[in-house]
Amino acid sequence: RWQGVQPLNRRLGKRSARTSFSLSKTIQWPVLYQWLCRFYVTLVAKFSLYFHQMLSQQTTASEMKSLLARADMDLVNKLSTLRKRSDAHNICLVLDTNGALPPFSGHGYHLPNCLPDPPVGLASYPAILSIPSGHPRQLWPSVVSLLQEHEPRLSSMTTGPIRFVDQKVGLVYFLGKAEPHLYIVAIYANRKAERDTSIITSLTEVLNYLRLNDVLSLLKSS
Repeated sequence: RWQGVQPLNRRLGKRSARTSFSLSKTIQWPVLYQWLCRFYVTLVAKFSLYFHQMLSQQTTASEMKSLLARADMDLVNKLSTLRKRSDAHNICLVLDTNGALPPFSGHGYHLPNCLPDPPVGLASYPAILSIPSGHPRQLWPSVVSLLQEHEPRLSSMTTGPIRFVDQKVGLVYFLGKAEPHLYIVAIYANRKAERDTSIITSLTEVLNYLRLNDVLSLLKSS
């Protein structure tokens, strides 16, 4: 019965996964189907960012880069490019594990009977992605303190990142909340970043993508 049904990418020819799920101009797919495809590729892009540390251990660096380039938005490359262009000291994703259900047990899978104790203190705010690799441990107390202090402003998740200048050490922090327990933190050792509006623009674009703002706006428009 299903022999005549071919996969979507085969019907559309030899195209990449990204192209296969793009909104075709020649074939008028139902609007709901188009939205589901957009939703799917967005989730895949988010997955490749959130689990980049684990995924990169399963393949070579060149193949990982090639796979990420097929995503709807290569978020890892976008953040890496922002860091190089704006001379950031570090850009990282910080996970707030406090109150998480089930309790956070570290990266990867864990046997139900072999779960470690949930992290406490600074360890309860792990960096699940750091660009460059290795989060700035000496600055982590300040990062966690700022996230806790500015949580009321960050919790709305309706605006771009907020900026904080540490006058004592001359550091500039950009903080944004992408998910109820996930933050983007960009750290700059150069005060000129305080006046660089392109940093706010780039981080806002990433935050809106991770919050699914564009995907949800398609529902409203249709």
